Amino acid sequence: MNNPRGLDSHRVFKECGLTTFEDVRAEFNFLCYGGVMIEQEEKNKTNIQKYREKINYYFDYTASVLIKYFNNILPKISNNWWEKTVIEKSTDDQKRIIKRKKIVDLAGLDLSHLLRLFDMNWNEISQQNNLLTEDRNTLKNMQTVRNCTAYAELAVFKASI
Repeated sequence: MNNPRGLDSHRVFKECGLTTFEDVRAEFNFLCYGGVMIEQEEKNKTNIQKYREKINYYFDYTASVLIKYFNNILPKISNNWWEKTVIEKSTDDQKRIIKRKKIVDLAGLDLSHLLRLFDMNWNEISQQNNLLTEDRNTLKNMQTVRNCTAYAELAVFKASI
């Protein structure tokens, strides 16, 4: 599937280096608004599968932006950044998944987990990168959009059984 703006995300990452929170916020704002437009469009068409594919694409794209950002900033927080900023900040269920799947890098984590890590490491990340309260609000909005969409899909799935 093409990037919704007609851009190749790999080329954008290479040329622009999405490593600042401003880049991440801009992408999330686009994805949140894009997701709402798709939701309205797809509800009108009642094409649930197509809707899911588009939302999953947005989630994957968002996760890739976060991974790029985290790979740049988390190692600056601690020499033992995987243990301190990922393992220790994960829920017990997330820790079990990491262990069971033998996940050793950020690419193995889903969007929900990445957003939680951002939230749980907020103080360290924001101090190091001079992030604003507005940025924290963006993070919370991203979590809300992800959770609402995931739970809506679950409700649709349960209703179809």
